[in-house]
Amino acid sequence: MECIARGYLTGSGWSSYQNDGTVCGIKLPAGLCNDSQLPEPIFTPTTKAESGHDLSLDARRVTDEHGPHLKVLTLAIYSTANKYARSRGIIIADFKLEFGDNGILGDEVVTPDSSRFWHEDEWKIALKEGRIPTSQDKEFVRTWGKRVKTPFKKNGAKIVGINNLDPENPDHLKFVHSLTVPKEVLTETAVRYREIFQQLVRVTIRDFQLRNLGIIG
Repeated sequence: MECIARGYLTGSGWSSYQNDGTVCGIKLPAGLCNDSQLPEPIFTPTTKAESGHDLSLDARRVTDEHGPHLKVLTLAIYSTANKYARSRGIIIADFKLEFGDNGILGDEVVTPDSSRFWHEDEWKIALKEGRIPTSQDKEFVRTWGKRVKTPFKKNGAKIVGINNLDPENPDHLKFVHSLTVPKEVLTETAVRYREIFQQLVRVTIRDFQLRNLGIIG
């Protein structure tokens, strides 16, 4: 189970909200738009499917079965992290955490791979213009993947986006494995990761590695 906290309505949360006004069984106010700030952060756990995308879990059922501590810890860490990020002009729209059976936090925490970062000023502008704010995280690579033109069809129409392929189809998997992420996408992603790090920590990655890890080069 992945413990996800959402402070803003975006990504799969927005897709779920459009369907029935809920996210992981949590009823949200009507009239929200993509990337709206939620009245308060919510706990929206998911689990790994045997193949394909993660599966949403009912938040109340998870709390009933496992107790409230995972929800409490997830939202507390999110609140602390987002408060700090906002002081640096950054919004953490959502993030995921993973806990061991003993409740000890493991894996990465508040990284561009496990979180969705937006510049606060840019988010405000994007919200007024009705568009998605520019992400400063792995969403940039995801966006590239969603635009890949595939040689396959569904219902007579070309499939665009590797996210729309069938992970159980050997031909689809072979096609995905044959792809190479363009150098410019990798370069831009690295730039965004470095920028978000420097804005949050107030020091460059190079200097941080030298001062804190003793890494030179």
